[in-house]
Amino acid sequence: MMGAARDHQVTHCIHDVVATDDHAVALGTATATRGGKTLTYRTAEIFHIRDGKAVERWAFSDDTAAIIAFFA
Repeated sequence: MMGAARDHQVTHCIHDVVATDDHAVALGTATATRGGKTLTYRTAEIFHIRDGKAVERWAFSDDTAAIIAFFA
């Protein structure tokens, strides 16, 4: 929703990055806070690189169900 006030904050700590000319993978830990509650989860972010820019992104976590429930 454009212009809506955010009721949450997410920070991300990158642990490792592996990259080639075509792809980059970032492994990290994300911490979300919302309504006085906190959720910490691990992520793998995969980027497709073209002409030096990220043109696609895929994100995976270790507990998608917990993330969906946290932000519901």
